[in-house]
Amino acid sequence: MKLRLVAVTTAVSLTALSFPGAALAARKPAGKPAAPAVKDGDRDGMPDAYEKANGLNARKNDARADKDRDKLTNLAEYKAGTDPSKADTDGDGVRDGDDKRPRVKDPKPVPQDQKGTVTSYDAATGTLKVAYTKGPTLTVTVTAATRFAWHRKGCAAPATAASLVPGVGFHKIDVRAAKPADDEPADEPTTDQPGDEPTDDPAADRPGNDQPDADEPDDDQPATLASEVKPALTPVATQISLMCAA
Repeated sequence: MKLRLVAVTTAVSLTALSFPGAALAARKPAGKPAAPAVKDGDRDGMPDAYEKANGLNARKNDARADKDRDKLTNLAEYKAGTDPSKADTDGDGVRDGDDKRPRVKDPKPVPQDQKGTVTSYDAATGTLKVAYTKGPTLTVTVTAATRFAWHRKGCAAPATAASLVPGVGFHKIDVRAAKPADDEPADEPTTDQPGDEPTDDPAADRPGNDQPDADEPDDDQPATLASEVKPALTPVATQISLMCAA
């Protein structure tokens, strides 16, 4: 009888000791509820709400499709924040797939890949002036390295600089920036010899040692005149694709 009473008392004591901890655990504040998962029924990486709002199929995996045919898939449009139903989201004339900044309207470049006609060509200087069908005029320099080609078949003779007659059409002109010519010394080694002028100093005069920047008023060559300053160089045409009228 005494053993049973001791066992009951011990059980009651253990229950009383464990109760406060259990009560504290029950009163512990619960964590923040988990955010509801975005519904993506077809599991294509795009929320159903987005697909419905942009005319896509929320019940079919169309992540790799390209609804507006701008070289960006539907999933890529979703990630980039562009309009999957509009090939040119920012309206700058460049398709989203070709645009480095598809959400920023960039200024239009000079239309050097548009069609136009030759206005004039000076074979002596290589100066070619053209007018684009849609865009500004352009002046380029034609050199011996400029390549020519016909855009259409039918012209038997090869395209050359002689084909640059006023009125002839062109399909494309590729250009590069002109490089200024290397400055040449004012004196050649054979023209300035030691002691050839009264004011020359034979000890300081050496063939080929006379530089344009070192010309003095009493030297054999004057300093560069303002009228001799070269104007801004025009771009150089590297390739010209002409329209064959045949």
